[in-house]
Amino acid sequence: MSEQQHRQRHRRDQVPPGIVEHTALPRIGVEPSRKRRRSAVGELEYTAFVHGYVAGEPLWDEQQGREVYPLFLLSLVGAPGDSALLRGIFAALVHTPPGPVTIEGMGSVILAHQVAPLKNQGPWHWTYNQVELGDLGLHALIECPALSLLEPRSAQQPASNLGVSGEAISPAISCRPFLLLVPPDQQVEVAYLHLLDRRVPWPLHERWAAWLWQAAQQRHWVTPLTVRWFFPQASREEAPFAREQQRPAEPHPQPVFLSAWLCQPEAAGVLADIQAGFQAGVLDRLTDI
Repeated sequence: MSEQQHRQRHRRDQVPPGIVEHTALPRIGVEPSRKRRRSAVGELEYTAFVHGYVAGEPLWDEQQGREVYPLFLLSLVGAPGDSALLRGIFAALVHTPPGPVTIEGMGSVILAHQVAPLKNQGPWHWTYNQVELGDLGLHALIECPALSLLEPRSAQQPASNLGVSGEAISPAISCRPFLLLVPPDQQVEVAYLHLLDRRVPWPLHERWAAWLWQAAQQRHWVTPLTVRWFFPQASREEAPFAREQQRPAEPHPQPVFLSAWLCQPEAAGVLADIQAGFQAGVLDRLTDI
């Protein structure tokens, strides 16, 4: 099963029943155009509900003249029949220039490729995938596959003597930035190594995970991002009634991932870190494993 199929299978698991009926979910919407009179402060022209997002630190956007939060992934839910609203929000986000989109309790948002550090490293393509949940409503996922999904190795030059000799190798290889999404059952350094292994032309071993992750942090190649999931639960007043009726409590929905990082490694630097590990005797060579 591919990673995309695996994540699609879990979408229904992470969207609790009746999610669109809970007003506790933050709204996301497009602000009305300046030509339209606002009936109330903070009015949004059309809205959906935010199920979760991955965002960076706020940045100043010259086009909008205000701070915006770069979004690296956005999960939305809506009531049955709200497909046009969800797609409208996606259209506003990918439009050039983007429309003024706001998330309640957060502020203005923009897709991450439209601001630094991704702005000049494109092109970046964003996708919109929508799943019908029957009477429960709709679930939509907005993401950039080149960032969030596994991509083929772009480098072609092999490093066949890695782990055999101590000679330095300096292939001219560059790694595009990628999004590290860490699931609940995996360590961040292992998750990082698995994605890095698909972006460099030499094999990486899991024993090297801690060393390479520490090196990436020291080189400032990895930037922590904010991950938020919204899972409305039954109120405390309803809990005693549920116990009286001897109904088992519904399990808390679990997100596919708990933390996220923007990774911008340099292939030559990764190789230098591996060679340094060999020389220090910290890393085992592949021939010795």
